[in-house]
Amino acid sequence: MIWERVFACIGVATVVCILVNLLSVAYKFLHRSRLPKYLHDGKESYAFITGATDGVGRSMAYELAKNGFNLVLHGRNCEKLQAITEDLQDQYPAIKTRHFVCDASKDLLESSTLSGLRKVLQDIHLTILINNVGGMGCLPPDCLFQAYEAYTGEQIDTVLNVNIRFMVQLTRFIIPLLDHPPSTTSKKTKRQPSLILNMGSVAAHGSPYVSVYTGTKGFVAAFSNSLSMEMQMEGKDINVQVLILGEARSGSHIVKEGFLIPNSQVYARSALKRIGADRDAIVSGYFPHWIAMTMVQIMPESVSRRLFIDAVKEKKAAHKKRMASMAS
Repeated sequence: MIWERVFACIGVATVVCILVNLLSVAYKFLHRSRLPKYLHDGKESYAFITGATDGVGRSMAYELAKNGFNLVLHGRNCEKLQAITEDLQDQYPAIKTRHFVCDASKDLLESSTLSGLRKVLQDIHLTILINNVGGMGCLPPDCLFQAYEAYTGEQIDTVLNVNIRFMVQLTRFIIPLLDHPPSTTSKKTKRQPSLILNMGSVAAHGSPYVSVYTGTKGFVAAFSNSLSMEMQMEGKDINVQVLILGEARSGSHIVKEGFLIPNSQVYARSALKRIGADRDAIVSGYFPHWIAMTMVQIMPESVSRRLFIDAVKEKKAAHKKRMASMAS
């Protein structure tokens, strides 16, 4: 009888935990957007987006402009930055934009680069930093799906620089600009909220042929969680979160759209509605991605490994076929 009661209590506790988790997820996905809280009263609030000329970063720029944010756009291609700026100002003439041209694979701490960054951020009220730049696009296409030992030392350093070093150094530089005292036009005594949003990936679970990249995404998640707790302990109202992204179709990532693969505009709109709901550091910005992540977490590791390997085999074959057609 005693053991029956023990197991019954364990069962009830398990069900309660599952229900609480589901209610928490439902609250985050169904609640209205918290994005407006980063538009500070009486200020022209700016959002800084790295990797803003393509993919999810570009879509987030449009979504933020739609919501009234001025923008600091980062990219390595001046012509692309100018083109997106002109289009944004045609659609949203009230917003202001600035550019920061910099190759994320290079040293952000180089004196002329830092000088340019200081100039771009001078005299603006920054409330959001989105560390979006990253991925494997910094390497030639034929490097994808090659064996780890085939990478050169320079290629590995490039992946580390783009996905870790640039983000870490930029965040260190930006944090003082995001720490805002209470508004002088409000009776509230709390500091005004700001946001650091980093881009994670389901690839952090591990994936063949991109071990360095997946390792960087594991770092991004741990870094974001640690920095989030530090900001809370330091009394800074700077919410640090990491979006766990699956796949999203964009001009630079051509894949077939489906239940698990939205286009970048749909993903950006969904993700920006989710951020800032609480202090949780790890956030899924798209409900089907949350379902996929949850399934991976609860299934046996042997099963998830098999699924990842099979998926990569299929992608590798498609990539090989695509490279062959380009060469012919």
